[in-house]
Amino acid sequence: MLLLDTGGAMRTNLSATRSAAKRLVEQLAPSDAISVVQFGDKVEVLSGWTSDKAETAAALDNKLAFGRRNVLNRALGEAVKLFAARPLENRHLVLITGGIDSFNDETERKSAVAELMGTDINVHVISYTFMEKGSAPSRKSILKEGELNPRRLPEQVADTLPDPKRPGPDKDKQLTVREQAKMPRLGSVSLDVAGVKRARADARELAGGQQFLEALAGDTNGLFLLPETVGELEEKADALADLIGSQYVVAYTPKRPLKDSPAGEVRRIEVSSRLPDVRADAHRRLLVRARP
Repeated sequence: MLLLDTGGAMRTNLSATRSAAKRLVEQLAPSDAISVVQFGDKVEVLSGWTSDKAETAAALDNKLAFGRRNVLNRALGEAVKLFAARPLENRHLVLITGGIDSFNDETERKSAVAELMGTDINVHVISYTFMEKGSAPSRKSILKEGELNPRRLPEQVADTLPDPKRPGPDKDKQLTVREQAKMPRLGSVSLDVAGVKRARADARELAGGQQFLEALAGDTNGLFLLPETVGELEEKADALADLIGSQYVVAYTPKRPLKDSPAGEVRRIEVSSRLPDVRADAHRRLLVRARP
């Protein structure tokens, strides 16, 4: 399942989200069942479970739409329900987001994570947090330092600007257009205190979102990808498709049955190989769910 963030700050990355999702779909096996869900102002299924890649691509081209907010926590909970409607042996949730929820409901987030950890769904994340940090305006400080390299324009461009001075007693004190272009940028003080506070809060929110997404992927045997540029997205999608295609389902009987464990107990599952030349990357935390 592709769970795509189309709200809030992610609106500026909608085309990149679409491109990465389509690239991932192209690389999946022909027999893989795929579903596409977007979340902005609400959670919306764009394409139900299907192995028809053309149908999935059409949904990404024609139905992906902007939203003003992010309902990430609600989307995670809805994803678990949608997976339950289509039992599969090898289940993967691919989340493309910056990790921010507009409502910031910690109770709802904990509930959604608990639901995911009570399943065998592998959560993979392509996170926009690094790019969002880079694109955000630098307003986190009231003081802004000057530039170390005092050039507003390239030297060859500055030299073409007018350089005459008006005659008069203050001729030596005048600054021409060319001289102004070559002057260093001095430090400044921002009077927009509210804006600075918002920028600081946004930076903290992005850092918290990244931390949450990384932990979620790690606890559910998923891959956490953090592209630095939009151009890296397709490469990340290819790597993720390879990983999904090389995963297997392993069943086992625990020494202490789950029915004997209290609800809320967390078990850590690790898979290893006795062969020296085989490396198994598999682990997850399993939350024992309450029995009806």
